[in-house]
Amino acid sequence: MAKRPNFFLIVADDLGFSDVGAFGGEIHTPNLDALAASQAGVRLTNFHTASMCSPTRSMLLSGTDNYIAGLGQMEFRSRDLNPPMPWGNGYYTCMSGKWHLGLTRERAPHARGFDRSFALLSGGSAHYLYQPTHPDGTPVFAHWAPLYYEDDKQVDVKTLPQDYTSDSFVSRMAPQASIRKYRGIYNDGPDALRERRQQRQIELGLLPADAEAHPVVTDTIEWDDMTDVGQKWSSRTMEVFAGIVDRMDENIGRVIERIKSLGEWDNTFVLFMSDNGAERAVIEAIPMTGELDNLGNRDSFIWYGPRWAQTSTAPSRMHKGYVTEGGIRCPAIVHYRPLAAARTAGGEVTDAFATVMDILPTILDLAGVSHPGPTFRGREVVLVRAHRGFRI
Repeated sequence: MAKRPNFFLIVADDLGFSDVGAFGGEIHTPNLDALAASQAGVRLTNFHTASMCSPTRSMLLSGTDNYIAGLGQMEFRSRDLNPPMPWGNGYYTCMSGKWHLGLTRERAPHARGFDRSFALLSGGSAHYLYQPTHPDGTPVFAHWAPLYYEDDKQVDVKTLPQDYTSDSFVSRMAPQASIRKYRGIYNDGPDALRERRQQRQIELGLLPADAEAHPVVTDTIEWDDMTDVGQKWSSRTMEVFAGIVDRMDENIGRVIERIKSLGEWDNTFVLFMSDNGAERAVIEAIPMTGELDNLGNRDSFIWYGPRWAQTSTAPSRMHKGYVTEGGIRCPAIVHYRPLAAARTAGGEVTDAFATVMDILPTILDLAGVSHPGPTFRGREVVLVRAHRGFRI
């Protein structure tokens, strides 16, 4: 019997279509770019998700629409997801990172069937376990409390290292070094960056030469109308974001190297994706951000706003929270060694329509695992539609 493949799924949070290098971005993402450029790599330019975080995750793990899976746009509609995920079939399953599919022990990854997990259950939190508070001590963002679980036990955050979270999620160095790499790159503003990225996408064959980006839709101040201080603040937020994406890629590389050291790389199916379009929020936790030079440090809590977000999602309209293409059309990269057999060159690009719901049936097919059927663990399960699955 042939050895079954391993599966390495990477879900980036709120990453825009053009943020990584392989999709036209200037941010340093050599590990993801190498996956895309490999003879075994494919970039999916017509890949779709939900417009928000948890609905996409429910679709990923169930292979069904998020409403069928038990969620509305963001809130749970029933106690359990459909199906209760994963059912193993001889695989060792583990997850690390943001979960956002339930805030209780009964809804944590371990209760869903993962053998091991180290997860942030809430929808977001500070990268250094920092919790901004009002003067009276109450949290500014109570719904983003640092709620971590390791397997079936809640973790006392006081016992966790004060590392940057992406580093901790991979290994169980502050990113200022990563941020400094982008100092000054964004000084000409989001519109200029948007134009550069779109031109790069055309050069990479991701867009036709006559592609026109949808006009920016926002009531925020124009770049040229901002004060010098305002421009410096805004460009620094984009530098911080770039540093975060850079660090994400670095940690993905650490996992890849570990898989290679085990001799399992050629037998590993890798899929990288974003869960929705770029975040456009502008709810600064002003008392906690401090001075310009503090942005990106442990006790800062900032956003880069709708103009930079629409730079990341161009040429599509809008960003996260909208069901227009800017909110639901996301970057995706597949890397699987058997794909290389029929190719003479790497870096393939496909515009075939695909959705996050296609991932589960694709994995089941490659793993030789059957869907559990209409009932599982004593409850009804909605079947995955027969035509689902990637065509790569």
